[in-house]
Amino acid sequence: MNDNKCQTDNDASPGCVPEESGNCCPSSAGTGLTAIKLAPAGMIERLRKMIEARDPYFILTGSDPSETGGCCPSDDIGAANSLVAADILEFWTSPAGTDACPSVFYAFAGEIGSRDQKPSFTINEDLRQEVLNTISNL
Repeated sequence: MNDNKCQTDNDASPGCVPEESGNCCPSSAGTGLTAIKLAPAGMIERLRKMIEARDPYFILTGSDPSETGGCCPSDDIGAANSLVAADILEFWTSPAGTDACPSVFYAFAGEIGSRDQKPSFTINEDLRQEVLNTISNL
């Protein structure tokens, strides 16, 4: 087994570029903390402020521009979803009417739970410190 190649077609998504670790991902996305380095400056600043203020989440409105048929395309949503794909963030979407753009709550991975079909948030100090260290070293 060669660790530097995607092992099967199921391992790769279109545009997959094998990384040294053997992980396969779209070439525009990073994995893990590497994804933060590839994020737009505005998203990096949003994460830094969220950590420093000890905010449990941030909210964006719109849809991922890469999704066909989405309403209200938002580059911020696209950037946040890249961090979701890299297991840095996770999200919860509030129900929206058919004529409204969705509001999306983003928190760090492992921080969103559920109570009575509503999100609950628990801060993951370890991950937040890793993210802050990564941001500080950019």
